Amino acid sequence: MPAFITQKLVRFQHCDPAGIIFFPQYFLLFNEVVEDWFTQAMGIDWRKFHIDDKLGFPVKKTATEFFSPSVIGEVLDCSLEVKRLGRSSVELLIRITCKDNLRAVVEETRIHTSLVVHRSRPLDPGLRAQMERYLAPPPATAPAQYTR
Repeated sequence: MPAFITQKLVRFQHCDPAGIIFFPQYFLLFNEVVEDWFTQAMGIDWRKFHIDDKLGFPVKKTATEFFSPSVIGEVLDCSLEVKRLGRSSVELLIRITCKDNLRAVVEETRIHTSLVVHRSRPLDPGLRAQMERYLAPPPATAPAQYTR
């Protein structure tokens, strides 16, 4: 399956006095992409997931690289793919572009948790099946070196 795609408008609230996104604001955008993925792509109500079901999906680890600034008024294309599914963890890859110009890439590890006991819990089979639809294809392997 292709990546989940959503768009985000760069607003004044995201920007510093130079009119470009202040880098910590990207982390809010990354989380919005994950919320949109749950709601729009997987049909999981983010509020119900947290409040009623008492489940969480916090970030354990993140690695981000920024490439170009984004300015007020631009519409950012945000893509999300699942790199790996663990027992209770999910590794995500989120790319932010604008008019095919790469702006930022984040790799996140998120953990499925119980908000009652504040511990990890295995991914529910239904949630796992939904996430599997967004698994990125494995990287192409380089051909083996010919040796004599």
